[in-house]
Amino acid sequence: MKPAKKEYLNTITHSVRVSQAVLQYGVGAMVDFPDQTLMTAAPEYWQEQVVKIHDAQQIDSGFADAVHVQHNGTKLSNMSFPEIWQYALESVDEPREREVVLLNTLSEISSAIPVEEDPLFGESVHLVISGEIIETDLIWEQAHVMLFLSDNEANYIKAKSSNWKCFYTDDPSVTANEVLTTIKGEY
Repeated sequence: MKPAKKEYLNTITHSVRVSQAVLQYGVGAMVDFPDQTLMTAAPEYWQEQVVKIHDAQQIDSGFADAVHVQHNGTKLSNMSFPEIWQYALESVDEPREREVVLLNTLSEISSAIPVEEDPLFGESVHLVISGEIIETDLIWEQAHVMLFLSDNEANYIKAKSSNWKCFYTDDPSVTANEVLTTIKGEY
């Protein structure tokens, strides 16, 4: 199938803010303009036409940033929850004590829980409004959950502005039960 030719439209009559197109209409939505109806393309097709505006006030006000998963990570298929937590622990260069306790607890209490969604390991996500590309450690796309290991704190801080639930394994307030219930969609 031959890719469609990109046609440039009048910026006055066919103007839509990126946040409008992604958050209000969504990818694939039909948008009415004065003389025609167009379909919204995914943000990765907009790169050369997007003007990034970094509005610290909007981000600081608690407005959640939309997330676009890039699908370049490793899918952890055919792994039980205990294996996933041990895999994560083994990937940290110098695990912190709190992190070891959390991941071992997750491994112990999750043995009877079936995995309904295979997580992705080392996945990149694009925060649409801020324009940031961040690296996650574990991500459950359907559950909208991202987990960051102790050596990835900088990306965790950036991801907290998203509309997904983010966990940092060295955070003293994070519990194993909270992580599991959030992944299972029981929060």
